Amino acid sequence: MTPTLLRHCIRLVALVAWLSSPRVAGATAGNAEAPVRPRLEHRGLVIDATAGVAGCTRRTCAGTEGHDARPGAFASGFIGDNIGGRVEWGVAGGWGRLRTRAAAGRSPLEYWSGSTSTLRDRLAETEGLLDGSGIQRWLDAQTRAVKLMTFHAAPVLRIHVLPRGRILAFAGAGAGYGALRGEYWTDQGRLRLMAHGLSVPIQAGLGVVVSEHVAVIARFDYVWMRYFAISSAGGEDEFVFPTAMAREVSSTWNPDAELPHTWNVSIGLRMRMF
Repeated sequence: MTPTLLRHCIRLVALVAWLSSPRVAGATAGNAEAPVRPRLEHRGLVIDATAGVAGCTRRTCAGTEGHDARPGAFASGFIGDNIGGRVEWGVAGGWGRLRTRAAAGRSPLEYWSGSTSTLRDRLAETEGLLDGSGIQRWLDAQTRAVKLMTFHAAPVLRIHVLPRGRILAFAGAGAGYGALRGEYWTDQGRLRLMAHGLSVPIQAGLGVVVSEHVAVIARFDYVWMRYFAISSAGGEDEFVFPTAMAREVSSTWNPDAELPHTWNVSIGLRMRMF
């Protein structure tokens, strides 16, 4: 091997060794494109579906003189649009079936308005406005079983703390329709009483985004209610009692203080469609 060829071989080995050194190899790898991680955006069309428990407040629902209700099963849904990851608007609704420990043997109307004697006094204050409505039939009915349900649906606006990322955090509120319904099986037949009114759901939620399109969420709602009327359904004996009437003519019954608000806690899935 000639001296010239030997020098070239030595230079080639040195070049290969230099290119293989950690410093040069790292610099070369740094020029390659890094893998793109998903941004986990929160914006787009979203659908929530949750399940949990619901409860109620105030005398008519939670009080022992009323339905003596306990938390029961609850399901809810939401569909809407998240704009820019920050602002979200859509329609939310929920349905719950409350457990009740209301004592049997009472008039169905007592669960809403106290004892029968109190109820008769309150009806007397209406100055005959409910005469002929069929309400008198149920004063002496004996209840055997009770079922209590709550419902609300409303457009809502939510504000998200983070526009993207692994964590979801939001709060919001809305206004729509809400109702409390009681079903009573009595010796006079079955009676359904419903209180109708304005619902104002106030929401707070947290979640973890597990993929680009799916998140697991937990949410708490407090549903403030303002009732406008109580209606009945049961054979031919149907009536509608505007709560404004009670406010005007009754000195002993204040529907705004006795008819319930509701609350619920639920967990479920949130799907971002696109």
